[in-house]
Amino acid sequence: MINWQVVALFGYLAVQLVIGIILSRRAIATEEDYVVGGRSLGYPRASFTIFATWFGAETCIGSSGNVWENGLGNSVAEPFGFTICLLVMAFFFASRLWKLKLTTLADLFRRRYSPVVEKVAVFTFVPASLMWAAGQLLAFGNVLSTITTFTVADAMVLSLAIAVAYTSIGGLLANATIDVMQGITIFIGLFLVLWFVMADAGGVSASLAMIKPEQIHLFPSDYSALEHMERWIIPILGSAVQSELVARVIAARSPVVARGSTMIAAGFYFCAGFMPALVGLITAHTVKHLDRSEQILPTVARDHLHSFFFIIFIGAIVAAILSTINACLLTASSMLAHNVVLPFRKHHVSEKDKVWLVRACLLGCGILALGLAYQNENVYRIVLESSAIGTAGSFTVVAFALYSRIGGNASALASLISGMVFYPFLKWGVPGLAEWGVLPAESSVAAPFLFTLVICAGAYMLTAHITGEWRSKGYEDWKDPSVEPAH
Repeated sequence: MINWQVVALFGYLAVQLVIGIILSRRAIATEEDYVVGGRSLGYPRASFTIFATWFGAETCIGSSGNVWENGLGNSVAEPFGFTICLLVMAFFFASRLWKLKLTTLADLFRRRYSPVVEKVAVFTFVPASLMWAAGQLLAFGNVLSTITTFTVADAMVLSLAIAVAYTSIGGLLANATIDVMQGITIFIGLFLVLWFVMADAGGVSASLAMIKPEQIHLFPSDYSALEHMERWIIPILGSAVQSELVARVIAARSPVVARGSTMIAAGFYFCAGFMPALVGLITAHTVKHLDRSEQILPTVARDHLHSFFFIIFIGAIVAAILSTINACLLTASSMLAHNVVLPFRKHHVSEKDKVWLVRACLLGCGILALGLAYQNENVYRIVLESSAIGTAGSFTVVAFALYSRIGGNASALASLISGMVFYPFLKWGVPGLAEWGVLPAESSVAAPFLFTLVICAGAYMLTAHITGEWRSKGYEDWKDPSVEPAH
């Protein structure tokens, strides 16, 4: 018997591949075309691609499961924290980053500091991108295993093959174009699920009446003040200058569009992100037993929706997942190719070869992300950790670079290295040494990211003072895209 849900899903994916092929033939001539879409995105495509990139599996699959199991107070990152994060990007970073005419975020570190800082930054950003991609692959596996006979592991391999093929063909411009369709599909699919869940519960009033006050308390009493700060600051500052977000922002056609489209995307994100959270709140009283909490949204959709509407819902989830996977893999591969491999090529490299180099790195990044997905079981946790590991240092350096003359190479390196070392140290300690009393045990620090952020800022300032980098020379030169400072 034909499974029309699966047929429709793969038909939807085939349409995306066709669009990618068409755009790759018409619009990709240079590395800039492939990586940042030729900086040609207007409000519709820029807004939807920022929203669709940000709205991943953790927002729908992970968040709904976490709210279903623990209540809204244990899922403040979705949709609240990451919505505020987009607003921080819009008001403080978007236009400044666009004016630098960067190809990747790592370019900022080279131009403001040095090629050495650039390389260190790449190896700070890439692991976070791969972790985020791993979370999306795991979510895709959960969704596809719900409607087919595929195991989660097999479904993850299939999702990776689709994502790599689609991303390698069309680059950012194809992703952004399809993100308009994906964004609309996300809204329709989630609205349908919420509508039918409420209808089955007796209507809007009856559904809302089922929700208990303790379910929606954003500041549960079992957390300390420091822990509350940590839970909010990780998604807000930990992701404010995340490389995937920056790549979409700098692909806009002007600094005004970059800022405005990020603000619009924040509104989209909150509206769409609150729907799966609301489903989790309502179904906490109607669905009692699941093997995995992250199966709540696809399970509820399967049980409540007609086959036609369920197909739309699955399309919405797949749209959210694939858009984020594409962004993660393209961003990681472009930084590895553009900022690490190309500088070591002594002879001239054609634009066509640059594009193929990014594609080769993309395949490698995809395989690494798949390996990370196999090692984890919780989508929400993977994504939240990707917003914390190493990002305290990168946020500190970007903020100082864009807003201050303070600091140079040594300051930036001190901050980046502090971010990579201290967060894992404060969060997990080192297995085997904690019991000796040499290093802290897991969770011994209430707010590891917050403390790491303070340490990174302190390391930057202290190093600047010690090395005499208090006022960087040639501060304004690096902001001119036509000038490549010598170091």
